[in-house]
Amino acid sequence: MLFADDFVYANLKYTTNSDNSVTVVDGKRASGEVIIPFDVRNKNKVYVVTAIEHNAFEGNNAITAVTIPSSVSTIGYSAFNSCKSLRRVMDASRVTEMQGFEYTDCTNLTSVTLSGALQKVGYRSFAGTALTQLVLPASMKEIGSSAFEDCHQLTNVEFNKGIQNIKDHAFKNSGLAFLALPESIKEKFPTEVMTKSFQELRPELYSDEATDESVKAEGDRIRGLMEDVNNFIKSYLDGVRQRSVQYIELREKIKK
Repeated sequence: MLFADDFVYANLKYTTNSDNSVTVVDGKRASGEVIIPFDVRNKNKVYVVTAIEHNAFEGNNAITAVTIPSSVSTIGYSAFNSCKSLRRVMDASRVTEMQGFEYTDCTNLTSVTLSGALQKVGYRSFAGTALTQLVLPASMKEIGSSAFEDCHQLTNVEFNKGIQNIKDHAFKNSGLAFLALPESIKEKFPTEVMTKSFQELRPELYSDEATDESVKAEGDRIRGLMEDVNNFIKSYLDGVRQRSVQYIELREKIKK
């Protein structure tokens, strides 16, 4: 039975995988411009870097730029969440789906080059960043809920013809005044659905002065559904984080 072997190279901590690849599990000691290598050497053996663990760089305010190589096929949720000094990301990975929260609240992030293989931007993946413009790759099919919410400086987004789905509030509270959507998607996703909240679209359901009982009931039902969804997401993420902690503790026990 093979056990994972952890090692540090150029201030990045890696763990080995069973297929002779490695995952970046901790980048919190890195600083400045971080270039994640295509491969690394340890104990006279070369490993290809294929993944970045969830939360790997979260809260690291010392990094200013990140380059991700084409060898990487997985980037975990919250991988770079709240890296306040991060300004630029060059993603050349093979990642097809962002899991969510990858760059949330990177408040100085102004420039991102997305993976050419990317098909889906996840929930709040870039929410609260300082992006000013964005070019979506030709592979892009879906933009997740609140993906670019609170990107107040985002004024220009270039869509591709293959986009199929744009979830609620994808660009809520962004700087976009207009979205140049492909003809194939305009009728399905009108701009206001993506940039406004449900409360803004249907204010009568939230008014304290509403007198129609059916309107009040509908408002209560929708608020209840939204609260259920938020609670589910929080519960799910808490569960994932707890399992991650248990996994790390077990791995440390095995190593000892």
